[in-house]
Amino acid sequence: MRSKKNKKLSKAQCNKIVRTILLRHNIDLSKIHFSATNKFIYMSGTLLKSNGYDLPAHAILELVKELSEHGYIRSELQNWFLSEERISYIGKTDDGRKIAV
Repeated sequence: MRSKKNKKLSKAQCNKIVRTILLRHNIDLSKIHFSATNKFIYMSGTLLKSNGYDLPAHAILELVKELSEHGYIRSELQNWFLSEERISYIGKTDDGRKIAV
């Protein structure tokens, strides 16, 4: 991540930017772990809205687009696979089977 003046940001500043983006999208920060550097955003856990529901597809697209402006996304999420190249929902059917959409 770089500031508007092309100055490298500290890890704390990078994490603050990511946290702000996640909060803007109403992500439950108690279910997700993230770490950001100048080039990468790492995420693990479960990506859910603050109300406990999964995000709709259009919200995920917006979130990934916004995060991608600040770094390359690497994720090990329980319910989503996120990268600039691919977004896949990994959820469960009513009978508990995992699905990928």
